[in-house]
Amino acid sequence: MDRMERYKIEGSIKDVIAILDSAPMQRDMVPEVNSVQLTNRVPIAHLAIERGLKALIADSGAEQENTHSLHKLYRDLKSCDDESATFLELAFDDAVDFFGYNVNAEGLRHFRSLKEYLSKTGHANAFNALRYWAIGDNPKGEDPIPYISPPIHRELLCALASLIGAGRNTTVSQRVEQELHHTMFRSKDMWYASDDLDKKQSIDKYLNWLFNMHKTRRSALEEAVALELDVIDDEFMRRTLKAVHEELKQSNDPAVRYLIRRLSYLPKASQRRNPDAVPEVQWFNGNETRGMVATSAGTGLGYVEKYADGGWGITPSESGEVRVTDIAEALADAKHYLVNRLTHRVDVVVNGETRPLRIVGEGRHLFFSISDAEWTTDCDQIELKREYELEFWDDAHGLASGDQVVVKLRRHEFRGLIDMLEGEVHSIDGHKVSINGRDYGTLDDEV
Repeated sequence: MDRMERYKIEGSIKDVIAILDSAPMQRDMVPEVNSVQLTNRVPIAHLAIERGLKALIADSGAEQENTHSLHKLYRDLKSCDDESATFLELAFDDAVDFFGYNVNAEGLRHFRSLKEYLSKTGHANAFNALRYWAIGDNPKGEDPIPYISPPIHRELLCALASLIGAGRNTTVSQRVEQELHHTMFRSKDMWYASDDLDKKQSIDKYLNWLFNMHKTRRSALEEAVALELDVIDDEFMRRTLKAVHEELKQSNDPAVRYLIRRLSYLPKASQRRNPDAVPEVQWFNGNETRGMVATSAGTGLGYVEKYADGGWGITPSESGEVRVTDIAEALADAKHYLVNRLTHRVDVVVNGETRPLRIVGEGRHLFFSISDAEWTTDCDQIELKREYELEFWDDAHGLASGDQVVVKLRRHEFRGLIDMLEGEVHSIDGHKVSINGRDYGTLDDEV
């Protein structure tokens, strides 16, 4: 290839990368929505990878084959330009490792090698299946959609662009390390006046921590995030690391953003376990990767979905926009996250006897009335009463119609205050209890 041809092909590949980056996929609990997003994006990536492979084959002097099969083109490249094919394999393996794919897990074994990945996702039938899926044509043979990884396709494009361009060949981990280095060191204020000894000392501490205590900038960042950006008792370092973290969260490189998000996954055993609330999962598929977390009474608390890197996306069943609020490293923590977020321990005083129970609900105010207010007179006292419905974890609450109850809710975020519900049990429907009474706030005399 002459210089202009290289520039043109490299530019076309980078243009496709920019198109993909401008409209990242948004995960949805409905699989068909995810498939629509994927089939709208992957075909242009497939064509760009095809063009890059054909350009490298032609540049080696070998004859190009008129095919859309990436698998076949990769084999042809390996036979005529083993050096370029070897770098693509290196870039692929590095990307699989960077994005945390467990190549021994069911459904992920095709990530063991570039050859296996392209044989599943890059054959000619896969290309046609992706193009015609949106108009309802059933693909011939095995459906390629479950095997495709958009981040891996993107990294193959980046590798091809570096092979065809004049720059140095870099893999995703090398590219991310370079950006981390620039952000954590070169882009920061490392200058000080000769008489500013305090700042000099702070900078020396930071540089010693960054370069002498860590082999890579990534390992330094991982430690900083694990310690909540407070690695050394120094205000300059805290400010610097906070600025670094915020800047990296806004990176133009989706691989950098992924790393920052990955570092925020809820660690194993990070979520409080509640002996009185053991959640259940109602799976939507046979391989148990998508499901609804529910109480023992069957009330849905939210949804969990396993990602290719082993993380579990958590979508609480809350009003408003449905979205993933956190990602946990382990399923157990994803389940208990929902329990801790959407259930609450209460003390229920029944005819003078206190019972610890658990109610289900979202938001700051859990005592919502389901009726209009009524003014009633009782023993010459005028009271404002409403009907409330409480949903307990299960039906083992022990309440009965006519019970006089006081429900006390202590909130962790408002220490010293108690939400109170006082009244009479009106009706019971399993784990749901209707109470006629009033709610108010009071001070916690136990604090």
